[in-house]
Amino acid sequence: MKLFLLLIATLLLLPQLQAATVPHGTVVLIKGNVKIQERPRTILQKGDYISQGETIVTASSSLIKVSFPNASTIFLGPNSSVKLFMLEEKGTNLINLLKGQIEAQYQKNPDGKGLKAIVKTNTAALGVRGTQFLVTYNPVNNITSSVTFEGHVSLIKNQKRWNDICSQSASSCTKVLDQALQKTHLAQIIPAGGMSQVFPQQFRPSIPVALNKAQFISLVINSPIHQDRPTSQSVNFEALPAVTKEGRRSGGIIDLKTSLYLEPGEGAILNKKTNQFQARGEVGKISLQTGEYIPPTGWKMNPNGNFERDKAQDPIHGQNPNHWIRISNGENDNKRPLPPAVPNLGKILHKKMLQNNCSQNSPCQPKIPGQDLIENGGIKFFAFPRAIVRLRAVP
Repeated sequence: MKLFLLLIATLLLLPQLQAATVPHGTVVLIKGNVKIQERPRTILQKGDYISQGETIVTASSSLIKVSFPNASTIFLGPNSSVKLFMLEEKGTNLINLLKGQIEAQYQKNPDGKGLKAIVKTNTAALGVRGTQFLVTYNPVNNITSSVTFEGHVSLIKNQKRWNDICSQSASSCTKVLDQALQKTHLAQIIPAGGMSQVFPQQFRPSIPVALNKAQFISLVINSPIHQDRPTSQSVNFEALPAVTKEGRRSGGIIDLKTSLYLEPGEGAILNKKTNQFQARGEVGKISLQTGEYIPPTGWKMNPNGNFERDKAQDPIHGQNPNHWIRISNGENDNKRPLPPAVPNLGKILHKKMLQNNCSQNSPCQPKIPGQDLIENGGIKFFAFPRAIVRLRAVP
């Protein structure tokens, strides 16, 4: 009987014993319905191991935070899945984001050489030395977007032949992607405060553009990665151009669900104080609790880059947000003609902007969401617990 009980106990502890002998991550935070694809009956809890080769899947309103022995941490958001291809304490980690969003923080190697990690999607690969960043991938439109919070990351477009190699061998995949990331003509370097995208139809990632400051601050403050310690951010937004060589305007918002960049459209006004453009009209808002984009009431964003009516809600205004936002899905290279503006509305908007008396419920919204937050000292009007953010220009 004792032998039988010992055998049962050994079988129950087998996954933990195996994880202790192979590279693994440790669950440090979990919420909602999170599963391991290879262990569908396992109910994950804080402190559990996730081994190399396993796939994490989160449901709606669920999330998980995992730490690794090499002083790195990843956070997987709702409706996301990621496969831990290769985990090494001293080598390069390889992570495959299958869908959704992942935020990660990696410490630099002591000698400052070599990649600490490679995060790949079906269309892109990121090289990480020591930084914090956010990556979103939408398998519907095959667009990968990346935002850098600290340091910088290298972003390249993934090739079909590389995906074929990765499907056969994790070590060969790491090697070929590492070599590709060293080629400067293929990679875009994304500095802190910048955002770049990879489209399946384009050869190279888009030129980095400065993300909306209010969204950037909200994402940093609400980051589960940052909740363990106070953080001071020094981000030189002004070093990034107000308009890139591709014609993309700064100050846009990233939609984490569709992986699209909502760029201020025609008629947008450049705020010289922030070096960012402000969209005219009702364009939605940014959640100060999560940093996510919230479309205007009565509208929703589809993965192809267009606003459409939300049948579940009546719009506050009849204005179509497509009048004020320009979105590239990679096919038009940001040159898609915009719908004609509402007749005579331009002069009305301009007059109201000069008077600075627009409200969120009026047809005019002269400031980007959260712009008052930026222009009045960053966090003057809001109390953000467990995080300190300071934005200053780097000389």
